[in-house]
Amino acid sequence: MNKKGFTLVELMVVIVIIGILLTIAVPSYQRQIISSRLEEAKIMMSAIAAAERRYLRENGRYFGDYEGVNVNEDALFKTLGVDLRESINFCYQVECNNNCMPDLESWHFRIYGWLYYDGLKYCKKQSGYTNSDGWVKPEKEANEIGSEGDRVILCWPPPKNGLSDASSNKCGLNSFEGYILWQEGVSVSDVFDDD
Repeated sequence: MNKKGFTLVELMVVIVIIGILLTIAVPSYQRQIISSRLEEAKIMMSAIAAAERRYLRENGRYFGDYEGVNVNEDALFKTLGVDLRESINFCYQVECNNNCMPDLESWHFRIYGWLYYDGLKYCKKQSGYTNSDGWVKPEKEANEIGSEGDRVILCWPPPKNGLSDASSNKCGLNSFEGYILWQEGVSVSDVFDDD
């Protein structure tokens, strides 16, 4: 009698192959999902940067965190007119160089888009914001990519595209460990660093 079917060994080989494929595919898929979500931050940060340049033309200086002035999202909305309430997964801050005065030799300002889960200590969300939709992981899972406290950085003027290390001091980030990948003035290196 000839029975057709799979042997136990054949089934185990198929299961092992599927496991290997999933091990390779799932992290890559997660990175793609996070990359698409980072577009939210890039759009808002570009709006803040445009408002900063307009503020410079009108006031002769940038608006940002300097000399102990705490710039939260409410201040960015009140002063620059950028409504950040719809950006639910990020919290934004602006930091200036040279007391917010333009400097031809160095970076002028950088905007941080902190991944926001539920109450970041060092960044205050705009009043009336919508709660996070849950894709950002809590800070306690900080060894994973896309965790609360990771940041997207926009630097103005934009550094040259490509990798820079901590010693090259691009955008004044010499305390940032490791390499920073800049693309059109924006870095998402911290989000994808799983250390």
